[in-house]
Amino acid sequence: MKKKDLTQIFKKTDKKNYYYYDRDYPVITCLYRRKLALMLSITINQQVKDYLDKLYITSPFVTRTYTDHNECGIILNYRKMTSDVLKKLIEDLQLFLKQENIKNVCHISGNIGDVKVALMDDQIEIVSLETFNDQKDCPVTHKSHHLALFGSILFCILPLLIWIFLHDFGLIITLDGFLFGIMSYYGYKKFSPYINYLSVLFITMVSVMMLIIAQIFVIPLEIMDVFSYSMKINITYFQAFSILPEMISDLELIKTMSVYLGISIVFILISLIILLKRSDKLDNQYKLY
Repeated sequence: MKKKDLTQIFKKTDKKNYYYYDRDYPVITCLYRRKLALMLSITINQQVKDYLDKLYITSPFVTRTYTDHNECGIILNYRKMTSDVLKKLIEDLQLFLKQENIKNVCHISGNIGDVKVALMDDQIEIVSLETFNDQKDCPVTHKSHHLALFGSILFCILPLLIWIFLHDFGLIITLDGFLFGIMSYYGYKKFSPYINYLSVLFITMVSVMMLIIAQIFVIPLEIMDVFSYSMKINITYFQAFSILPEMISDLELIKTMSVYLGISIVFILISLIILLKRSDKLDNQYKLY
């Protein structure tokens, strides 16, 4: 069974790799590390635990079962299953729960009653209509973590070093712009999973700023090359850095720098557009399925 086959049984949610099964007992389905997790929010008793234990022992596709308060889950090696086998497993589970008169439980409030699968802020939950409306009316405001900016800068050290040490490669070094954008994005996400418009601004600014800093460190190296090859004079990096203010006013140098930086910034923007399009921007979204 392949990932695309899951839609034969489940419906997609707005969150990547999350699906749901809407019957008497709603099921949230999540793809995780090449496994398929089925999650329900129900009243848990010994009969439910025994059923899950028996399923784990008898089914070659079940790698784990668990119960935690009102949550129960089944982890499946779904790639070895057919869609018919998976469908029967879920239908048998639904039938058993109905026969045992098991009740649905709101995963957030813990109240017994009718529930639905819902997108709550950026999470897929099984909740009552009352809980959904209460949280929808009072949405959570996510603030970007202050360490996220540091993470973005820290991750950009790698492309910065590549730019410095491979600056002699000519225009091909501008491809490093992709890496500036990628590392800045993932450095930010490492410390703050939430991306908003301010986050996008910070990530872009850090990428461009670190690129410019890298180029500033490269200019003294180019000055050293000019002195060595044209004037046959060897100067140190710090000596070259000291005359940087005078050299920076050279129009030819500015023109060359502008070409390299301009192309690299375009690559930064392309990488960020691709990454941001693929990322989940579900914070403060609420939807019943």
